[in-house]
Amino acid sequence: MVGIFYTARSLGVGERVVNAVVLQRDGSIDDQYWVNTRLRSWVDEGEQWAGRVGRRYGIFGFEKGKVIDQTQTSELSGKLAGDVANAVLAYGAVKALLPIRIGLSLYLSPMFSRTVVEPIRLGGLRLLGHRPKSM
Repeated sequence: MVGIFYTARSLGVGERVVNAVVLQRDGSIDDQYWVNTRLRSWVDEGEQWAGRVGRRYGIFGFEKGKVIDQTQTSELSGKLAGDVANAVLAYGAVKALLPIRIGLSLYLSPMFSRTVVEPIRLGGLRLLGHRPKSM
């Protein structure tokens, strides 16, 4: 997520992509497609997440520890600029890449076990003075 955030920040694409998704809320035929609805929900969730994280840690242009009420929340909605838009883009990209991340994890887990976990296990057994049984 951090890599996506800084890539979007350096290329300046976060604001353009998020605004393109947000500005298409005109009730047109595109609103009936599942993908458009899902993208808009990710933008909304990402905006809420960026607001929570920004207020908690004082990043993305938010004041640290500031509590906002419902009227201020509605004022913030739709004003996605700068780092907030990049954070929303990173949040949405991580959500969209979830199936690929799960597939890669399942595919690479046996190799990780053979190259990392098994040598550590054998080293621990040797350290304890046990004769390791090779598999």
